[in-house]
Amino acid sequence: MQNKCILTHSYFSELSSQRDKKPRKRFMDYYQDLFFLRNQAVNHESFYIGGQYSYTELADAVLVQYQTMHDPKELQLIALVIWSHEFDPDYASCTAYIAHAYGIQVETMDFCDNGLLGLHVSLYTLQKYMQRKEIQVAILLVLEQTTIPHGSDRAKYYPKHNFACAIRMKSVQQSHIQSGDVIVERSEILHEQSTLLLQSAEIYQNVSNKEGYYPAVNMIHQWIQKKNLSTLSLFQKDCESNSVGYLHLRRAS
Repeated sequence: MQNKCILTHSYFSELSSQRDKKPRKRFMDYYQDLFFLRNQAVNHESFYIGGQYSYTELADAVLVQYQTMHDPKELQLIALVIWSHEFDPDYASCTAYIAHAYGIQVETMDFCDNGLLGLHVSLYTLQKYMQRKEIQVAILLVLEQTTIPHGSDRAKYYPKHNFACAIRMKSVQQSHIQSGDVIVERSEILHEQSTLLLQSAEIYQNVSNKEGYYPAVNMIHQWIQKKNLSTLSLFQKDCESNSVGYLHLRRAS
């Protein structure tokens, strides 16, 4: 019998939206060269937009909370979910930094280049790992930067919140599920028309696709904290395709 994937704890941190920090010349030169190769000009104002936080800074904001409650060495997998690549290429790989800084040697997965559906893809992947008992304890790190250098053709949908969320996940036998455990029942990517059938049958929540991962992740975090809520069905339409991410959580009774 397959195990169940449960979400045991969630830690959330939102950092200030703006910092008085001057970007490094090396960093600005890099982007100027990058845009030059595409016959475009970088918008210099975009170097100063947002918080200018690296992914390692964002990760530390929640991992400090995590390690007060759990031993990081219990982890068998770190899954990193990011909408865009590290804005400053001189920073080290985030997962490599975490492994070194917190003294853990585990497998890592990076979920990027999935648009807004990275959260759903990562939950689906980890759910399968845990159902097959390949890993017992994992952490899902969702990180979002607001400093993304761009040209004059800035896309409509850019993240608006500097935030980090760490969700502890565990593989549990069906017979060991306890009252209050948050079970991942479904996490998948659907064609847009497929959601019509689901919406007619379940209580659901549509999440904005104009603010990056923040609306969906914040809702999941808040729902985990509220012990009196029994189910959550969440839909999030991708801003770069017609696909829809679907997540259904159930609290064991």
